[in-house]
Amino acid sequence: MVLDNNYNLEEALKWEDTSIQNEERFENLETKSRILDAMGRKEESARVFSKGFDKASAIQLYSYARGLQRSGNAKRAFELFPQVPKKDANHWVSHLALARISSNTGDFPNAAKEMTMAISAAPDTTKPFLQHC
Repeated sequence: MVLDNNYNLEEALKWEDTSIQNEERFENLETKSRILDAMGRKEESARVFSKGFDKASAIQLYSYARGLQRSGNAKRAFELFPQVPKKDANHWVSHLALARISSNTGDFPNAAKEMTMAISAAPDTTKPFLQHC
């Protein structure tokens, strides 16, 4: 990807702006933020990310935080996981985020409780995956 190699960032920014003009959503704002960051435009990057964060759904924010955790940025992921229930406290993914937080702090009884709630509310196609977490 252009961004991964810091190659032709100006063109990447133009493509991302076109995407945003077509449909402004968390994913393209987050990508634009990363492009701006790679260009050294840190303040603008932070503003764009904040705008994207405001648009993110609970599942988008959880997925983003989980991706950070998988890529080794657990500190940032665990800063974001508590924000997931603030997006939609009743969404099953909010219980999954709370289970991760509880597990991370060693509160395994609460983690199990939240995981059970996540599994019971999750779509049927997702339940088998969650049962093996």
